[in-house]
Amino acid sequence: MTGLRGVSPAEVSAGTSAGARARACVVVWVVIWVVVAALLAGCAGRAEVVRGADAGGRGLPGAGVDVVHGSPGDARSAVIVRGVDVPETAQEGVLRAFELARRTLDELGDEQGEDWEYYEPPAAISPQRAAWYGVDEAINLATIAATPSPPPRLVSVERQRAAREGRQVPPGHLRLYVPGLRERFDIQLYGLDGRMRPEAVRQASQALRDRRSGIARSVSPRLLAMMYLVGQHYDAELEVVSGYRVRGVNASRGSRHGSAEACDFRVPGVSVRALSAQLESMFAKLGSGYYPRSGFVHMDARDVSFYWIDNSGPGQRSRTRARSVTNRVDPRGDTTLRSIHITEEELYQLPPAR
Repeated sequence: MTGLRGVSPAEVSAGTSAGARARACVVVWVVIWVVVAALLAGCAGRAEVVRGADAGGRGLPGAGVDVVHGSPGDARSAVIVRGVDVPETAQEGVLRAFELARRTLDELGDEQGEDWEYYEPPAAISPQRAAWYGVDEAINLATIAATPSPPPRLVSVERQRAAREGRQVPPGHLRLYVPGLRERFDIQLYGLDGRMRPEAVRQASQALRDRRSGIARSVSPRLLAMMYLVGQHYDAELEVVSGYRVRGVNASRGSRHGSAEACDFRVPGVSVRALSAQLESMFAKLGSGYYPRSGFVHMDARDVSFYWIDNSGPGQRSRTRARSVTNRVDPRGDTTLRSIHITEEELYQLPPAR
């Protein structure tokens, strides 16, 4: 009988590690080709689901959203939201995602498989990430279009005039100042009908782009609705410290900054403790942290609320600890969970007492 050579623990470990990497690579390639194949199937003229997203799972109210693509010239096959017709802006978003994904076929290389989650350098978007960003924008636009407006709550002409004349930030507008970019943005987020404007989402996404790389990602509509209500409450621009951050480069894997669902900001003249307390009294399904030494608050849209304090200073290692909140708002009182659109009463808020 021939004897068998013993296998060392190091060899076993190396073999296991290599096997795990190979399996992970296979999974990544399967995901990539399933997404690309679904996008490209539209060329054959049949509707194929690109991505199904539960709107509530993205922190958005309303129906589930299926972004699909049929023949490029067929507007009705572009987006299906439980039978709700959507405007051309949503179709354009899907077509943009379709074109980005088609280009991915020509640009993918053998080495791209391991770069699905992290890539270098951050100055340019990888083909895979560009395709996903296009789909994200399509989903956001489709959700905005499909989400019904809240029940009407009308106000008098006098109230409208008082709101327009007495406010520093006009009704429907979100004003942002980004010191890191030295840029100011005056974004009309809502139209006179109280519906969120798709073009404004693109403008806000540009304002909240990763300031180190210049890369932008379509921002969560619910986060923008939350930021708008905060700005209107204080009748002030929000000073943005950080918005979207490239995951794996400027944001950790689990960070909501990496999914464009979070913003760090401050309001001039308002303490971060008072600001965080105000956020917690306005919103449910909220991530709220305040950084007293760095001088800003973190706000994000999530499914399960979490609150924390971080006493680290600028450039220091995080010193986060959870904290309890006594004045949690009832989800039924959070207008952003009812709809990302607003009523006339919410549009024409009277200015705060000064």
